[in-house]
Amino acid sequence: VIAFSTSHPESYQQEPVALGGGGWTWTGRFGPFAAVPIGPSSFLTAAHVGQEVGAVFTWNGQSFRTVGGETDPQSDLRVWHVCGAFPGFAPRVMSDLREGDGIVVIGRGTGRGSGVLVDRGAGPELAGWQWGANDGVLRWGTNTVDQLVDGTEVGLFGPVVLFDFDGDAGDDECTVSVGDSGGPVWVQRGNEWQLAAINFATDSEFRTAPDGPTLQGALFDFRGMYRRGAG
Repeated sequence: VIAFSTSHPESYQQEPVALGGGGWTWTGRFGPFAAVPIGPSSFLTAAHVGQEVGAVFTWNGQSFRTVGGETDPQSDLRVWHVCGAFPGFAPRVMSDLREGDGIVVIGRGTGRGSGVLVDRGAGPELAGWQWGANDGVLRWGTNTVDQLVDGTEVGLFGPVVLFDFDGDAGDDECTVSVGDSGGPVWVQRGNEWQLAAINFATDSEFRTAPDGPTLQGALFDFRGMYRRGAG
């Protein structure tokens, strides 16, 4: 998870206490990815992260070995089952998400790399950041739901939650990068943070010149750059 703020990046590697936790304590580790316990012996992550029966899910200081699982054919979600029982499991949102809902996004993808500078006629301007090292560190950030779409209409599957990365949602506004797949998205209902979605994909490829190399990063301003299918 890559946040917009340029100061104190280490603060995003700790529980967001000021937000009431933001679902942080419910987030576990599954191989190099994140996952969330959702039942007495079951946890949820993205199907495309792979892993095999016998892989270990670590949460709340304990490790649990997987014994099987099921993938939802209408989405990228996979429920895994473990040997043993969790001491608790995350609350799931029971009411529909709405555009404008505030969310907390958690994942184990890259840190923020070097800045992407673009000259639009008045000298170099910061447009975002390249992806940094894929270090597996758990990070959080915030955003707002911009759009709820039927994934089948955009070549995917199932309902998809979209959120932009444009700097309009404050310093903590974030986007995801490689390795954040499977991480949870939380929405607050009353005083409780409830599981609302699982990280799936991001729009990250760009070029600074038509024939330049394809780069990947967290960009908040694509002006003056080139994107696949977008000129």
